[in-house]
Amino acid sequence: MGKALAVKSYVFKVRVEPDEFEDGRDTWHASCPALKGCHTWGHTYEEALANAREAIDLLRTRLDRVW
Repeated sequence: MGKALAVKSYVFKVRVEPDEFEDGRDTWHASCPALKGCHTWGHTYEEALANAREAIDLLRTRLDRVW
C-alpha cells in the first residue's frame, strides 16, 4: 500500500459588497477579512466572488510554502 496523503481544507468567509467606479458605474468589491490585504473586485457579484476565490487560493498556496 502507498503512503497516506494529507489533505488540508480551509474555509474562509468572503464579503462581497456593491461599489462603484469613480465615473459612477456599478461594480462589486470582495474581500476576505481573515487574510490581510485580500481585496478584489468584479463587474458582477459572481465575478467578484470568483476573483476572491482565486486570490484566496493564490495566498493560501504562498502561505503553505512558507509554513
